[in-house]
Amino acid sequence: MSPPTRLPGSGLLVSVPLALAVIACGGGDDGEVTTTREVLAHDTTFLVAGVESTATLHAELRRAGRVQEADVAVAVTSGNLAAHVDGAALVVDGLTVTFGDIPLPLEIFPSDLTLTGIGVHLAAPLVLPAYWTDDDEAATSSGPGRLRLDWSLRIDGQVYPLGEQELGNLGFELAVHRDGPRLRFDLAVLAHGVMWSWADIIALGDLELEVTAYALLE
Repeated sequence: MSPPTRLPGSGLLVSVPLALAVIACGGGDDGEVTTTREVLAHDTTFLVAGVESTATLHAELRRAGRVQEADVAVAVTSGNLAAHVDGAALVVDGLTVTFGDIPLPLEIFPSDLTLTGIGVHLAAPLVLPAYWTDDDEAATSSGPGRLRLDWSLRIDGQVYPLGEQELGNLGFELAVHRDGPRLRFDLAVLAHGVMWSWADIIALGDLELEVTAYALLE
């Protein structure tokens, strides 16, 4: 199969690019440099680089018969991803991403309320067809998957879990390639729909993520 036209260094044309760093193997015993595909033939752990990452939630506020809408930036604080190549497939065995707190507007709520302990993880491994360049140094992939969302509500210092939610029928796009002495892995996903609402006054949803990360090859 031919590789898609969107190659990994050009950016993913999707709502939520997510990029992750790789802790991976280096060259072979004879000193020759291995290709990206050869590195990913082994189980590989990726670390999320929060400083180069972004996340957004769409917020709606209803009061006095009016609806105010805005996109809220949420910090990506940490995360990890496990992946490998299995034949013609790029497999993501696990993904965990954690986010910073989201303070809720004091002009709406009578107390100090903050959404905290926010994180998503894969509900099941992704096994998606990989499209490699001729030199096996870059690949792209796409397909469906599911995430699970965990978060809590902190009220005046007391934390109350909101319960796990499953975000299904999501479209994932993946890209991996060598970037000098490093590997770079991009993962993009958009979770549509309302994730949390309060008394039909405020609602948060439509999670979008963009992460970039790297790791040196040994």
